[in-house]
Amino acid sequence: MVWHCMTDKAIRNAKEYFNSDLNCSQSVFRAILEEKGIFFDDALNIAAGFGGGTGLEGNTCGVVNGAVMAIGMRLGQKESDPVKVKEQAYIETKRFLKAFRDNFGTTMCAELTQVDMKNQEALQKASDEGLFQRICPAYLEGAVELVLQMDL
Repeated sequence: MVWHCMTDKAIRNAKEYFNSDLNCSQSVFRAILEEKGIFFDDALNIAAGFGGGTGLEGNTCGVVNGAVMAIGMRLGQKESDPVKVKEQAYIETKRFLKAFRDNFGTTMCAELTQVDMKNQEALQKASDEGLFQRICPAYLEGAVELVLQMDL
């Protein structure tokens, strides 16, 4: 199926970006925008602060933030009225968040990773042990797949 191949490519790209120098939010945002043909260089800068649960605070997971930004970008490509984009983005974001929670139980980085992102020692230990490289790719995959399955 062509759709499945496109999704697989975007998922592979997101994982590849995450295994390079990009954070989780940048990786998801870039992979989805590339898949939809709307990637732009500053996208990486826009998504830079959302990793680690927004600024390494452990709040909303960076993959969720990247996906929500991609939803807004995609809707903006179809509609020029920012009020209509905002209204539709709320609807689609709620849909995405429900699906993500259904799959993973939460959207909170600290809960998904079981790491206190505000604790530098805990963060460093998790990083040194490769925790994020082991568990976060499943969240990247889920977010990319969910957004690409949406009719946006």
